[in-house]
Amino acid sequence: MLKLSLPSAYGVATYPPGATFGPRLLQDHEFVWVLEGHAQYLSGSKLLELPPGTLLLCQAGSTDFFAWDPDHHTRHAYVHFQIEEVPASWLPAEGWPRMCAIDSSSILVPLFEHLLACVETASEEQIKAVLELMLTAFVTGQTTLRRSYQKWPRTLEQVMKQVHDTLEQNPAHPFTLKELARIANITPEYLCRLFKTHTGHPPLEWVRLVRLDRALVLVTRTNYRFSEISHLLGFASPFHFSRRFKSAYGFSPREVREQARSGKSIPLSRLVQVEF
Repeated sequence: MLKLSLPSAYGVATYPPGATFGPRLLQDHEFVWVLEGHAQYLSGSKLLELPPGTLLLCQAGSTDFFAWDPDHHTRHAYVHFQIEEVPASWLPAEGWPRMCAIDSSSILVPLFEHLLACVETASEEQIKAVLELMLTAFVTGQTTLRRSYQKWPRTLEQVMKQVHDTLEQNPAHPFTLKELARIANITPEYLCRLFKTHTGHPPLEWVRLVRLDRALVLVTRTNYRFSEISHLLGFASPFHFSRRFKSAYGFSPREVREQARSGKSIPLSRLVQVEF
């Protein structure tokens, strides 16, 4: 019987060219799905190359290190979980695959998308079932067809996609309300109503939370100094960044980094992005 915990951390991370993360001592298991860019993964003495479309399983108890693409931004999805019990018929974890290539024909694509989309709203039993299917598919190599879905109204998706695309090329870009409204060719007033109705936040507040979610990734999953993160993401100053970060997550950047490096639970992203 396979039995897993609920995810302790999950999301989609975007890294500037040349970012690194680690060394870290991993306290649980983690799936890492490379969506864009390349990466190198070092675990013990084993170095793995991770091209786009790679799904990696990082195992609990390992000390690892990531070096992200030096020439291009890198984007990946991730989820952390504990393994409490595995079927007696499975090989020991040492014999499991470490990585595999996945595309639209793999069940892991819709399962990963579905997990990130429903993790905050589904029941514990549903979330665990999806995660258990993911691990089973990874270990056994089973595949099936893919599904698709639309989460937001078309106009809202258009603005959100442009924000994400712009921030990936220029993380410090200073958006204005008029600029966001022009993207969808609607009035700022109508845009505000759309965002408030479907996300619960005004447009510029939503953009700020997107930046803070990106900051959370850089705080917990890279070796950047906090002043560098503040500058990269366009905050007015390190003090302003720290204050906004603590307001969003309840802890300072330093406290959250210490939690991450000691293997403790960290705050969850305010906005989980699932645009693949």
